[in-house]
Amino acid sequence: SPLVAVVAWFGEPDPGPILGGLIGALLLGGAYAAIGVAASAVTENQIISLIVGVAASFFFLLVGFEPVVNLFPTRLGGFLYNLSLSTHFHSIARGVLDSRDLLFYASFIAFFLVINVWAVRRQKGRGVTIPIVGAILLLVNYLGTSWFKRTDLTENDKYTLAADTKRNLGKLDHDLHLTAYLSSEVPAEFSNVRRDIEDLVHEFESYAGGHLKVEITDPGKNEETAKAAEAAGIRKIQFQAANSSKLELVEGYLGMVIEYGDKTEKLPTVPGVATLEYDLARRIAK
Repeated sequence: SPLVAVVAWFGEPDPGPILGGLIGALLLGGAYAAIGVAASAVTENQIISLIVGVAASFFFLLVGFEPVVNLFPTRLGGFLYNLSLSTHFHSIARGVLDSRDLLFYASFIAFFLVINVWAVRRQKGRGVTIPIVGAILLLVNYLGTSWFKRTDLTENDKYTLAADTKRNLGKLDHDLHLTAYLSSEVPAEFSNVRRDIEDLVHEFESYAGGHLKVEITDPGKNEETAKAAEAAGIRKIQFQAANSSKLELVEGYLGMVIEYGDKTEKLPTVPGVATLEYDLARRIAK
């Protein structure tokens, strides 16, 4: 696109996120198109089909946003988060092609195309096909969380764990619990740091073969969680946010604790995403 050409002309952008964003946009567009044709097939009025299509599209977009997820219990909130089109789009747009994201989009598009075919044919007794297909696709995606492949498109393999880290995580034979205390109300320039930390700890969880349980919580939204963070040795830190008129200081949490039985290792403050893999791997080894 012209925008990409201009950025490439005046700078040296990482081609990974650019390619990932284009692939993510293509898959996102396919998902919206599938919703649209399904809405058109199940309704006989064009205005109604437009309303249904837009409403469904907004639903599958918004359920991944944190304020919405936090309205529900943890399990249901996690399910809705993974059901969101935005969740998987942002994952791909980082420059990482993950088979779980690709499988999600393929399943999502296939499900709404099945609805479209059923609505067009309207064959008696075929209505049970939709829940059966939905259940199969959910099962396939669930199994896909355990067996997956990732391709890091970024220049320096920014989102790829080292081979030694993967090997050591795969050798874990005892259960560990990692609690990440991450504040969501941080200045905009720190929001990507929080997301990168979340991605990394979930990556650790994926390769640990079920022996590492990750919990991400926001002490700023729950007094009991804040007390638990303080008791674990996780202290508030100050984020500096500068704008055109003033320098603002915002307090928040950016630390984590790893527990195994009665033993505890902690990172009171994450020193930086660049060294986080090493810091976590060392503490898990301890």
